[in-house]
Amino acid sequence: DVAVVGGGSVNLDVPVTVSALQFTGGSIQGPSDLIIVNDLIWTGGRFQGASGTLVTTTSSALVTLSGGQHTIDGRTLVLNSATNWTTGLIELANGGILEIAASATLTSNPSLALESIFATGIGTAQLRNAGAIVKQGANSSGIGQTVQYSGTGSIAVNSGDFIFAAPPAAHKMPRG
Repeated sequence: DVAVVGGGSVNLDVPVTVSALQFTGGSIQGPSDLIIVNDLIWTGGRFQGASGTLVTTTSSALVTLSGGQHTIDGRTLVLNSATNWTTGLIELANGGILEIAASATLTSNPSLALESIFATGIGTAQLRNAGAIVKQGANSSGIGQTVQYSGTGSIAVNSGDFIFAAPPAAHKMPRG
């Protein structure tokens, strides 16, 4: 099934699997997990839930992050496939976690100004990278200093700047 969420709130009170999700606004929340098998097109909205609840893409999914702000609030978003991030900030709110699995690549190719992954609220926001982050395009993207980064995955800067902020100072990753 293809799910379309454009506003309001969807409550996951049982585990749900969808073939595809078009998420343009509102919130997907609740105590249960969500699995996306094929496509996730995320242009805005908030994945919200208690710590430990998952939103997972399968290895066959094609994930596109574009449009407005993308918020992971308390939940963990696990990317197991190719993900293209072109516009929109990624907010890790209240201990939200973005996890890039070993099978996944997050390609950042911002079409506008600086796009970043940043933290808000309480709890420890985390970016767990076991796969790859690839920066393409002329504009900048990066990881904010309030996000805890971990993992054995790679970060490759093919063009533009990737700003990896770590206290006390921000650093630009070299190209190449």
